[in-house]
Amino acid sequence: MPEEGNLILLNDGISGHVTSIGRSQAVEACIGMALVHAGQSEPGTLIEIQLSDGSRTRAKVVKLPFYDPDAKRQLL
Repeated sequence: MPEEGNLILLNDGISGHVTSIGRSQAVEACIGMALVHAGQSEPGTLIEIQLSDGSRTRAKVVKLPFYDPDAKRQLL
């Protein structure tokens, strides 16, 4: 799993970084937020993340809110 501060890459250059990340029990996956180059911000875009050990992984940009967009789980 990426960590906060891991670099976002674009064409082998740095284009941003992970700002927050964690595992979500609701969607059973890692979720996070990152600052990225404007060209990488469209939903559906795959971004490359350099992990702390130097290896790389990919993440998919999704539209916010990505969970419960109709607020059906909110308590009134």
